[in-house]
Amino acid sequence: MPQTAPVVRPALLRDLPALLALEASCFDDPWSADGVRAELEQGHCRPLVVERDGLVVGSLLAWLLAGELQINRVAVDPALRNQGLGGLLVAESLLRAQAEGGTRALLEVRADNAPAIALYQRHGFAKGGLRKNYYHDGAAAVVMVRDLQG
Repeated sequence: MPQTAPVVRPALLRDLPALLALEASCFDDPWSADGVRAELEQGHCRPLVVERDGLVVGSLLAWLLAGELQINRVAVDPALRNQGLGGLLVAESLLRAQAEGGTRALLEVRADNAPAIALYQRHGFAKGGLRKNYYHDGAAAVVMVRDLQG
């Protein structure tokens, strides 16, 4: 059966079970239900999901504060990676932030996550620094930044 084209839309509270399933399948340190729910309820949060065939298969949690987009989490169903779904989420998040007057985007990514770093570089992010011992297991984070003007 052919798949429908993926659709990116704002995440809603009704998406919480799907977001928690993505957290569990994508991260060694998944956020709790309370943590994800709090993100969805924050006025400055700009959460997105990508759906395929009516199912949530990816998510992006970000904040837009004082003109700065802070991307906090990007998750894609492990069985559907390398199909451009993460890129769709990032691109849509950047476009929406620009439309709201955002001037800069920022994120941290594990220094050992080469595929994620490459994804962000394809979307115009550049390495801007290193945060040693950033993650719970002692791994470093690369700070990546992108100008949203121009």
